[in-house]
Amino acid sequence: MEQQQLKRCPIGVQTFEKVIEGNYLYIDKTEYIYRMAHGASNYYFLSRPRRFGKSLLVSTLHSYFAGKKELFKGLAIEKLETEWTEYPVLHFDMSLAKHVDKETLESMLDVQLFEHEKIYGKPERAVTLNDRMKTLIMRACEQTGRQVVVLIDEYDAPLLDVMHEEENLPVLRNVMRNFYSPLKACDPYLRFVFLTGITLYTLDIPNREIRVGLMQSLLPNYLNRDTLRGKTTIGRMYGAIAHGDMDAALRLLQEFLSTIPYCDNTNYEGHYQQLFYIIFSLFGMYVDVEVRTPKGRVDVVMRTADTLYVIELKLGKDADAAMSQINLKNYPGRFALSGLPVVKVGVNFSAETHNIEKWVVEE
Repeated sequence: MEQQQLKRCPIGVQTFEKVIEGNYLYIDKTEYIYRMAHGASNYYFLSRPRRFGKSLLVSTLHSYFAGKKELFKGLAIEKLETEWTEYPVLHFDMSLAKHVDKETLESMLDVQLFEHEKIYGKPERAVTLNDRMKTLIMRACEQTGRQVVVLIDEYDAPLLDVMHEEENLPVLRNVMRNFYSPLKACDPYLRFVFLTGITLYTLDIPNREIRVGLMQSLLPNYLNRDTLRGKTTIGRMYGAIAHGDMDAALRLLQEFLSTIPYCDNTNYEGHYQQLFYIIFSLFGMYVDVEVRTPKGRVDVVMRTADTLYVIELKLGKDADAAMSQINLKNYPGRFALSGLPVVKVGVNFSAETHNIEKWVVEE
């Protein structure tokens, strides 16, 4: 009996049409594409590390919304989709915009817009990039009679290389923000919007109103009486901080962290910095990280009604070293005009136990 020839893996192939026509191995994910296309939301954002197939997914979406039914023969979506409507698709690949300055970035965006404007036209009045994006979307919708699909691959590529450059990051970020801004204003003209990126991001409670609503209206419906009375570890920790007892609060935090399962992405100080930020924020206290001073940056600054805490974190080092850094760089001096007493806190986390090993508190 003849052995069936194995299909080749599409290593480095990021175009769906090439994968299908080249008879490469393809793991069928089209059922999920159908769910997204017919779901409650028209806006999707996918953040994943490199080499996770994001670009191939964007290309697959392009082929689907372009109505190329023949490419999906034998795949799940062939049986699910009944209409195969052809929509105007605006596909932007930002992966080329790396290691660029403001002028080069604007030039590259200009080229990408121009490729679509060759199809739908460019009005004389649209001068800025965001005006051209808005006009392009509206024209594509008006000329085809169908809403527009916008696909943006690696939306954050222009920012990755300047993420830690204080001068260049705001400049390039403003360019990209302006370029993407029409996506909100053009909602009536949009059928589907999908963006991919690789930048890490942190979820946060956006403002005081939502924090109050979460803590006072939503959480009480999910927490038991003991929790509401502050009898849990975190509840007692809040009480300790409110009474100015940071030693007790850190002991309770140490107890709490000992219950968290181990994972292999905790071996950097930033992880514990985020941990402090999340916990203190949920307490409703003012908290900030990487706060600049004349001689450096404070890992965590927390303020209660009557005390300001300057907290320096270390991983696999020593709490005394953290306190020495606070004193050497005179971090408390940065907050001399706050009108609050400043308490210095040095904390060291163990790289082995993934928990607080030692801390020092000085007033």
